[in-house]
Amino acid sequence: MTLRKEFSYFLLIFFIGSFFRIKNINLEDYWLDEMFSFYISDPSLDLRSTYSRHNSIEQIPITFNILLKYFYSLFGYNTENGRYLVSFFGILNILIAYKIAETFRNFTKFYIFFTICIALNIFLIKYSLELRPYSLLSLTTGISILYFLKYLNNEKEMNFIILFFLATIGALVHPFGLILLFSYIIFFFLNKNLINKNLIFYILIFFIIVFIFYFFYFINLNEITSWIPKLEIKFFTDFFFQKFFGSRILGIFHLLIFFSLIAYFYKDIMKSKKAMFLVFFIISSYLLPLIFAFIFKNILIERYIIFVILPILLLISYSTSLIENKKISLIIFSFLILITVGNFITEDSFKNLIFKKNLNKINFEKSFEIIK
Repeated sequence: MTLRKEFSYFLLIFFIGSFFRIKNINLEDYWLDEMFSFYISDPSLDLRSTYSRHNSIEQIPITFNILLKYFYSLFGYNTENGRYLVSFFGILNILIAYKIAETFRNFTKFYIFFTICIALNIFLIKYSLELRPYSLLSLTTGISILYFLKYLNNEKEMNFIILFFLATIGALVHPFGLILLFSYIIFFFLNKNLINKNLIFYILIFFIIVFIFYFFYFINLNEITSWIPKLEIKFFTDFFFQKFFGSRILGIFHLLIFFSLIAYFYKDIMKSKKAMFLVFFIISSYLLPLIFAFIFKNILIERYIIFVILPILLLISYSTSLIENKKISLIIFSFLILITVGNFITEDSFKNLIFKKNLNKINFEKSFEIIK
């Protein structure tokens, strides 16, 4: 396939994915957490007042709300604008998926499957339409992983700095962003041949920044999130794959294919530092919150680990491309694309386009009344 034809396919996928991240941007009214973000990020407030308002009602770090505050000061303080910013982050996720696929050029070109599944993933679309930090968290994770893969390809110092910088930004956006940062630190210290003293210094700098930030964050935190219910047994049967991929059946399909491919190509994955890290990162994303839940209380819900969707689909793509029988790999790719598209057209984002459901005008005055 020529590069021109390949890029034409990408543009089509990118346009479709972007369209559904914008088309129904105001279909739903704000829910309570979105009201908090809108209320906190009022650009008419000074930073001290914003900080005070944030600490009084919010439990996540202030980073996203500060970014939103300055965005509103540039483009206007109204409810629609904020969602356009989050939607923009979601659209960039599609581009990053394509760039990540490019780092695996020596394998079968699975970029079409990988990019389609990211572009039409209903969970990623949903949180590209919500005024909360999850789309930004997914984006910073994706860009960081992109530069991690680039670093493994050529070990340029700048790629190393960028991957840790983006991981640090993700950690400042949401506490679960710490998982990627700690995964990098553990991975590189287990593979010391990949780093030198200069790079260790950069790791130390980023670690100190995050430590200071969270020192003050926990000082001002009233309590650890208490509304999250205890994990039920059914969690261990699908690990949120039902939520990530749109239905119980699709979740099971993805889960079975994922575990089957990882088990079958275990030796190949262990030989690839890229694939090995992705597996380690996914395991850490589940294991660390579970350990915390066992010792203290549950803090694990599906949107907090939205960033695992990208490495899960990337590993499925990578492992499928290792199958020597190209007919079988094509069948797997085609099947997953088919059920992804099939599930997508049953969702509201598609049906509301066809049946032209009236969009809501977000009632932020009522939001303020609820908050106050």
